[in-house]
Amino acid sequence: MNIMVKDKIDKSIVTKRKFRLKHGLITERIEGSLTVFNGENSEIITFNRTAEEIFRKIKSGWTVIQIARYLCRKYKASEEIMVEDIRELIRPLIDKKILL
Repeated sequence: MNIMVKDKIDKSIVTKRKFRLKHGLITERIEGSLTVFNGENSEIITFNRTAEEIFRKIKSGWTVIQIARYLCRKYKASEEIMVEDIRELIRPLIDKKILL
């Protein structure tokens, strides 16, 4: 498959779908930051404030495009840039099976 075609498909799926969190994750606020512990592999992920806001919206059932539009209004940024930034945040979470 052509990489460009694959990337377009990936963008569409990631932008429109709703994700759910992997069962068994532990979330805790530590020193002012949201921290997620994956007991399956003992991995710890700490989010900054904006990443935490995105993570919480995903947890609440928002799609990437809904989050991007919300953040565009909040930060006066372009939707295209915001979608790409969100995708960069969630791609490793998908790869690590934290977001399903």
